[in-house]
Amino acid sequence: MVPLGRYQFMSFREDLRPVIARKPGGRELIQRMDSGYRPSSTELLRYFPPGEQDALFKQAMTKEIQSYRRLGQSGDALLACLGENWLMGVTGVMVLRADCGLYLSRLFGSNRS
Repeated sequence: MVPLGRYQFMSFREDLRPVIARKPGGRELIQRMDSGYRPSSTELLRYFPPGEQDALFKQAMTKEIQSYRRLGQSGDALLACLGENWLMGVTGVMVLRADCGLYLSRLFGSNRS
């Protein structure tokens, strides 16, 4: 489990692994990361460049926002849910719960809408 890039994507994320694996040597890099290897900044630029990081972050957040809105979350509560999932390092699958965001709300005293 290795955090990667500006958004600290965890290396076990199922939406991240194909992005790296499709590049020459990517599967081998994933295997090394699974053993705790931390890629160099040069490797990170090669296997997960900033444009791909931005695209994957946007895709992941859009999917989560839509799912939480379907559950009735909005405003501060929605932001707390997103932050909590990101902080907890969800394994590529959102944790959709009615009480999401309570951890961060208690930690930072956020108002829930």
